[in-house]
Amino acid sequence: MAIKIIRWINLEKFYDIIINYKDYIKVSEHALDHLSSAQRKIFKESELVNILTKERPQAIGLQENLRYSTFFKKNGDI
Repeated sequence: MAIKIIRWINLEKFYDIIINYKDYIKVSEHALDHLSSAQRKIFKESELVNILTKERPQAIGLQENLRYSTFFKKNGDI
């Protein structure tokens, strides 16, 4: 069962959140489930946090469970 997005977050608000809570970011098991087995071998938690803090997401949403969901578009075959 998917958690619904209840509100879309603009990029400026997202960066404010990242700056204030960078040390508290955790990658959930659910997030890892969205990666292929090949991607899981490449992208460890620290690398995923690095992507989150350094790259521009395509969209950011606040979910019903009050966690944020970010969506990135990556090029290439992994």
